[in-house]
Amino acid sequence: MLGILNRLKIWQKLLMVGIFFTVPLVFAAVLFLKEAHYKINFARFELDGDTYLRPCASLLEHLGRHQVLQRRLLKGDTSLKAQVADTEAAVDRDLHELDAVDAQLGAPDRLDVSLTKLIERERSEGALPVNLKKNWEKAKAAATQAASDELHAAMLHDVNDLISSVGDTSKLILTRIWTRTTRWTRCSCARPACSPSCTTWRSPSTTSFARRHHGARAHPGGRPPGAHAVRRVQRGHRLVVDDQGERALQPV
Repeated sequence: MLGILNRLKIWQKLLMVGIFFTVPLVFAAVLFLKEAHYKINFARFELDGDTYLRPCASLLEHLGRHQVLQRRLLKGDTSLKAQVADTEAAVDRDLHELDAVDAQLGAPDRLDVSLTKLIERERSEGALPVNLKKNWEKAKAAATQAASDELHAAMLHDVNDLISSVGDTSKLILTRIWTRTTRWTRCSCARPACSPSCTTWRSPSTTSFARRHHGARAHPGGRPPGAHAVRRVQRGHRLVVDDQGERALQPV
């Protein structure tokens, strides 16, 4: 090895030394540029998310106000007609601003506010801006207090779903939220009512990273009829509560 080096000319030796020092510098520069590019994109997505969520936050506030005012109006308080009209105009402006920002930032290469993305993240289809506008027209035309409350509650849920989805794609939401979800299975307790043909269920709570679970994972109507509420209270035992409110500790 030394013989080979001794046969090299001075400029060849200097070239080898320069290569040995240049390679790690180039490698470090590439890593630095990749990290800088990642941070720039990260900040761009955050700015896009902040821009998108501004009309969503305003819409959420005005929808809640309109629900309260319309409920009182349907109860017979006609003095609120002017306030209801002003609030409806505010919601219309919010939806118009949401349409504009969605056209600018809702593309797949930006925040990707699409039906496919909403379904992938287990969000409601009503969270799409075009569906929010349709549901808003129905909410304004509600003739009864029950219909108004139901439509407003659905819209508020959809707007929250949209905010949550945009927060995920824009990287404004970084932490996973622990929630409890219920999976219903046949009851395994030894109560007389739990015959093989009965509709009794038991519900062990399972911890999940997901923020929300729909479909077959959780019973859509809450606890099924005749279900037993089962909750672990100590090691080796569980607390069983039937529909009559009777409680009993049973070994697992």
